[in-house]
Amino acid sequence: MSGYPGWREANLAKIGVPTVGENPLVGANKYHARKTTVDGLVFDSTHEAKVWQELRAEALAGLIDELQRQRAFPLIVKAKDGLPVIVGRYTADFVCRRDGRIEVIDAKSRATKTEAYQLRKRLFEAVYGLTIHER
Repeated sequence: MSGYPGWREANLAKIGVPTVGENPLVGANKYHARKTTVDGLVFDSTHEAKVWQELRAEALAGLIDELQRQRAFPLIVKAKDGLPVIVGRYTADFVCRRDGRIEVIDAKSRATKTEAYQLRKRLFEAVYGLTIHER
């Protein structure tokens, strides 16, 4: 619950800090998204689940292949000494192949297009030469 390893749920309850079960705001999503289950898979938001359903329909129709969820890409740059350095990672909501080309898709709302996301997006597109399609 806390960053300090000595704390335990029981200690927090003694001082009146609500736990996840007691307070619906504890552990709530900062963008007010609701976890949604579709096809036995848990998605971070209803919008992401809807995009999954659209992509699954395209896959069943044969328009896309190799549909993947939550694919992580390391963001690697070259340091001054010429050696590669991992500076972060970008996790795509969905990756698939359309017409033989890799397509990266992110389910985004206005609230989730943060400055940090924009930076990761630009870095990903520069490093991998791929475009992130936002839905």
